[in-house]
Formats: sequence, C-alpha cells, structure tokens
Amino acid sequence: MVRSSEGVLTKPIGIAIDFEQNTAYVRYRQGAIAKTVDVWLEQRVTADVDADDGVVGIQVWALDPITLANARHYAALHNLAFPSLKGCSDRS
Repeated sequence: MVRSSEGVLTKPIGIAIDFEQNTAYVRYRQGAIAKTVDVWLEQRVTADVDADDGVVGIQVWALDPITLANARHYAALHNLAFPSLKGCSDRS
C-alpha cells in the first residue's frame, strides 16, 4: 500500500506493457472479472471489475499522456496507485 494525501492507495500486483501494440494493463488483484467498463468517453481506458464492482485491473489502449492521465485519474478515484509509465508515450 502507498500513502498519499487522499489516504492509503492499493498498489498494483502486476503491470504488462506491450510497446508493439502501444497498450498496458495494470492489475490490482486476482479474481474473476464480471464485466469490463469504459472509463473514458474516448474508450481508450477500460476497467475490469468483479461482481462487487471492485477494480481488478485497468486496461490502457494508448500510451499517450492524455490517456495515461485519464487512467491515473480513474485509479485515484478508486484509491488505487497508478504507475507513472513515464516514457511510454515517447516510444515509437
């Protein structure tokens, strides 16, 4: 867990980055995925949630700064630490 000004944040248990596809998946816990929800109107960030609407993982479909900021914002709303993934948007 990580402390922030908002309290205690849950750290990811796994991070997968696919530079070829320009995507990333941040997993916060094991468990069955009940549904996938669109996090952002641009549909470049989705969240896998369990039957209790707890976030299992966040899928980022583009590694640009705006999309990463939206993913980070969603994570913060759910008390989840989101990795910086700094430099990801610089890769080609």
